[in-house]
Amino acid sequence: MKFEMIMLFVMKCDTIAVKIFMGKNPKQSYSSERLSRYEAEQKLKAIQIKQEQVQKRRMEIIHKRDEVLKRSAEEFKEKLKQVKMNQQELDKAMESWQQQVVCYQKVANLRATEKVAEILSKDA
Repeated sequence: MKFEMIMLFVMKCDTIAVKIFMGKNPKQSYSSERLSRYEAEQKLKAIQIKQEQVQKRRMEIIHKRDEVLKRSAEEFKEKLKQVKMNQQELDKAMESWQQQVVCYQKVANLRATEKVAEILSKDA
């Protein structure tokens, strides 16, 4: 779109140069036309350079954003892996603790049974 605007500007400059040419020295008009065309070309080049810079910057921003998203996804996967490992360790610890509780209950039941048997044997 900007390129089309510049080309329109160049065409208008040519039209202005033709109008100037009709009333003045052809040599002056030619240099005026040439200067206008030169200015238009310079503006066109400047706009093209800016567009290239904007496109390059846009691509850099997109690339950085993609890197950040990728790094975040990798960090999330790593943290999820760590959470799963921690959960497994907790599950093993809980199972071990439950086994210990069962053992203590069995020992306590045996002692209670022995004590009851001892008390009953004294009474008998």
